[in-house]
Amino acid sequence: MRKFTRRGLQAAAFSSLLTLMAPLSAAEQTLEIKGELLYSGLPALSEYQGLLSQPLQFTATLVEDASLAETIESFGTGLEYANAIRSIRMQIHAPSGELVYDRAVNFDAEIATAELFSIFLDGEVVGELGFPEGSNLWSIANFGEFEYVRRGVNLGFDVFAYGVGASGDVSSGLASLFDASEGYPTITTGNYSIPFIYFDEFEDFVADVDSFGAVQGFTTSVRYLSDDADNDGVGDDADSCPASDTRDTVVFDWNDSGITNYSFADGCTLSDKFAACNTAANCTMKLLNALQKDGDLTIEEATTLRNASQVGYHSRRPQ
Repeated sequence: MRKFTRRGLQAAAFSSLLTLMAPLSAAEQTLEIKGELLYSGLPALSEYQGLLSQPLQFTATLVEDASLAETIESFGTGLEYANAIRSIRMQIHAPSGELVYDRAVNFDAEIATAELFSIFLDGEVVGELGFPEGSNLWSIANFGEFEYVRRGVNLGFDVFAYGVGASGDVSSGLASLFDASEGYPTITTGNYSIPFIYFDEFEDFVADVDSFGAVQGFTTSVRYLSDDADNDGVGDDADSCPASDTRDTVVFDWNDSGITNYSFADGCTLSDKFAACNTAANCTMKLLNALQKDGDLTIEEATTLRNASQVGYHSRRPQ
């Protein structure tokens, strides 16, 4: 039989759920959280236990589908949803850079008693408990015939009262860690420090063994992998030039070629590709030949760009 031995918020968050409304509509999104761990109590990390003399680096990746979200009531504070979180993956690297932990839990459609929770805390109870406004919790639990697996991520509060890396104000002074103005909440992204916890619980009913562990520390960056910093239609995770030169035409130093600054599938513009040559004439000529050969530039465009680069990079600016 499954055991819930944790107290307080954890017990309230994972019991007595009541569906209130139909699913919301929104696109699937992937949230990436990176940071450092100061405490480890994961049995799988036998070499790293207790307070750590050197922090471990972590990356937590959460996939959500807000179109599947259903509002629920559990402990009656903030915004609570079932079924939006679809997978949680946690990767931990040693100070040397070695990957020492890589586990994921996904929604399993074959398991009738899978539990998927996303909880965004606010209201008076948050202040009473000392949590930052907008603290969050995601959890996936699969309760199968032979085993029970539950993994989750907390941002902003110390649900297990370990007291490590979970004290102090949000250093960036964020007003809230999420925005729910347009339906299912989105997390505030950026490079900021806020308490972080990951927990891993497992029970094997056949072997009659179980384990529970957690790691705790703080975030250094929070972002959606679909973020597009330069608004060129290519997400930052796939963008070879995430800060593109998006001017209308290609400009070599001070000399405007008048040629359209085309965009490419890798997220780079034509100007980005010339900039990578760093004014080297040989590189510029090779690039122009390649672009013309591939049909990305006409002979006329290539000729104009060649002349404009020579003037802009290697001639004095007119007085």
